[in-house]
Amino acid sequence: MMKLNHKYLFNAVFIVSLGLLIANDNYFKEAYHISFTGKLSDLTGVIVLFLFLNSLQDKRKIINALVVVLLFAYWKSPLSQPFINSFNELGFYKIN
Repeated sequence: MMKLNHKYLFNAVFIVSLGLLIANDNYFKEAYHISFTGKLSDLTGVIVLFLFLNSLQDKRKIINALVVVLLFAYWKSPLSQPFINSFNELGFYKIN
């Protein structure tokens, strides 16, 4: 059984980043329509994912960082569009 390392999930950076990510994606983007909100989502999403992966595998920080970079590059590329379209067809949450 995998044990979580809670030091990554219960620190100020993770909590603030997760809060900003949620607030930004559910309120700020709609209210302000500026490019900063997109960059804020990118930054906070990368931080949250990296810290979450570290909570699962504390000793593999370099691999976790590489996974985050590769996932981010995929997500920002046109290659992710078929996945986004398929996910949006499920109808419970829409990704832009």
